[in-house]
Amino acid sequence: MSTAKDDRKIAAIDKELRQLLTASLHQCWCSGKKREQVATEMSVHAGVTISKAMLDHWTTVAHADTRFPAFLLPSFCEATGDDRLRRWAMGVRLRGVVELREEQVSWLAKSLRDELLKPDRRHRGSKAKGK
Repeated sequence: MSTAKDDRKIAAIDKELRQLLTASLHQCWCSGKKREQVATEMSVHAGVTISKAMLDHWTTVAHADTRFPAFLLPSFCEATGDDRLRRWAMGVRLRGVVELREEQVSWLAKSLRDELLKPDRRHRGSKAKGK
């Protein structure tokens, strides 16, 4: 039996999910990709038919009875080119691991880049023999 507190928690999670879906779709729209195209790409990737109307229902709080199916998460992220939803679904612990690894890779790449771009000190200021 769910309590009012449980219902509020579920509603907050559902709202956050809908906001993430909407933000990803808005980002696509800003780059020229409409919801119809996202739905088509999701359909191809998932092997099931996805319509613009379905995307609209999954993003609208007024359709609280229609929820985004978890099995479509990879298809949505591929179609939108946005991994925010996938990261959100990971949860805090796994997201922390991924973010730590990204920081490590970024630091390593910067260190390697700095090392490669250093002037070659062995030849600096050396004079040719006999001069």
